[in-house]
Amino acid sequence: MAYPPFSKVLDNGISFFTMSNNKNVFCKKYGFEKPALDQAPLKGPIGQLILENTSADAWQEWVEAQIKIINETRLDLSDEKAQTRLFEQMVDFLNLK
Repeated sequence: MAYPPFSKVLDNGISFFTMSNNKNVFCKKYGFEKPALDQAPLKGPIGQLILENTSADAWQEWVEAQIKIINETRLDLSDEKAQTRLFEQMVDFLNLK
């Protein structure tokens, strides 16, 4: 799976979840139904994939995990290789393969 640079998918930063829609989604990370995200957190097909397969709880967990990953590995997100690496970790974390 090819990953576009963050500048191509982010819309004013990463969206944080809300659970006001009362919809559920089968979350691939947890393996059962949980409250869904209200909207796709990223632009494009990857955002749609996340919306359809990731719960709000799993997305929030990823947001927290990615902050740690960025800080601990000192990722420079202006570098496309670093962006690709972070996307690969997101896909693994959310079980979206």
